[in-house]
Amino acid sequence: MLQQARITNEKDHSIIVYSEKHLDCKELGLYGIADKIVIDNGFVSIVDYKSGYVFDSDNNIKNEYVVQLHLYASMCEHLLLGKIKSLSIIDIDGKSIEVHYSPEKSKELINQVQDKILELNKIIVERRFEAIAKRDPEYCHNCSCRHVCEYMVQSEEHLYQTISGYIESIPSNNL
Repeated sequence: MLQQARITNEKDHSIIVYSEKHLDCKELGLYGIADKIVIDNGFVSIVDYKSGYVFDSDNNIKNEYVVQLHLYASMCEHLLLGKIKSLSIIDIDGKSIEVHYSPEKSKELINQVQDKILELNKIIVERRFEAIAKRDPEYCHNCSCRHVCEYMVQSEEHLYQTISGYIESIPSNNL
């Protein structure tokens, strides 16, 4: 649920704080919900809360978190919320971890998203689904489309979990 607070500070300007801010950027092909956005005098700070491990095995902030925050930044700029001031993660212990903001990285990610959307649309139009199908029992086992996918690979151990076929009749209306 979107929550917004407006705080007036001693410098006589407003600070707007959003929690669970929906960022809908259809033109960019993106939609997300930022945990917290603070807009102070036209500058945007984005905060994401994490309950798992924030760092990878090399003690760097996990790349998927850096990407997520940069995409949120791109969406905030696209929605004209303000100029990006900071990106940060708050871990389960309440520790704030700054993520370096790179406008170039944000632009590169947006270009990658748009290129991927164009590629996927072309695959759909040409019906070349084999180009993106991940024919692997582990992927197929967890896929929500496995029951209708002609590329599905089913392992023996997961066979009992997947029902496939055609309905020929419904003998009871109680189903």
